Amino acid sequence: MLSANNPLEQARLKLEVALSELTQHKIALAFSGGVDSSLLLVLLGLRLKQGHLPQGLVAFTVSTTMHPQHELKEAQDLAKSFNIELEVLKLDELPVIAYNPVNRCYLCKHALMTRLKERAAELGCSVVIDGTNADDLKQYRPGLQALKELGIKSPLAQAGITKEQVRGMLAQLGLNIAHKPSSPCLATRFPYGTELKPEAMAAVGKAEEQLHALGFTNVRVRAYPEARLIRLELDAEALSRAVEYRSLILPILQSMEGYDHYTLDLEGFASGSMDKAILAQTK
Repeated sequence: MLSANNPLEQARLKLEVALSELTQHKIALAFSGGVDSSLLLVLLGLRLKQGHLPQGLVAFTVSTTMHPQHELKEAQDLAKSFNIELEVLKLDELPVIAYNPVNRCYLCKHALMTRLKERAAELGCSVVIDGTNADDLKQYRPGLQALKELGIKSPLAQAGITKEQVRGMLAQLGLNIAHKPSSPCLATRFPYGTELKPEAMAAVGKAEEQLHALGFTNVRVRAYPEARLIRLELDAEALSRAVEYRSLILPILQSMEGYDHYTLDLEGFASGSMDKAILAQTK
């Protein structure tokens, strides 16, 4: 039973209240397999098992060219472990965002959620929710406007739940996914205005998977096709180890066609580093 004895439990109570407001509806969950939507899946799954979600729950994962394919398998495995129905929707969003416009996130999110919302309505779901958290509201997230326009609910953000709190709750529930690094769409690895090619994004995704296998947690392979340059971002504390692993890392990056120069960013991993120029213009 939950109590309000510490900040994490207080946050969990707020989230449970936000979720309880939705339980009279059949819920459609936009489930990416990341930590945020995974927490919602688990908590709603527990409610479903206890009979506290009488109208039911359907989780939707959208398979696109923009996300690493291993994410799909992980999402399917987690949903299956909680006996939750998971439907995989196919979407080719590249025609809409072919040259990586600065409003890419809005265009992509709008297309994705429109497709999901239409299918959810066919299955009788009267509310659609996603895993946007309170931290997302403080960053450059054009996709938030699409969520607002389409009436998508974000219970984590509504309850003021941060990414750190999401991980803490998952850890309390004994789930290893609590330590899973964030993995935004592969278009974020390329500068705005760059033509997004499926093979180039797949190469980035494969390289990042191989770097994860070497023990690096937060990894971003930032690709600059016009400059034929790869910029590697790792956690600051992993930079010295990256130098030690040079003979293993370099062949991974060199296997990507179209690049001649490979750099290690001394500032370290920074989520949304491709947005610096845009954020500077808004100040």
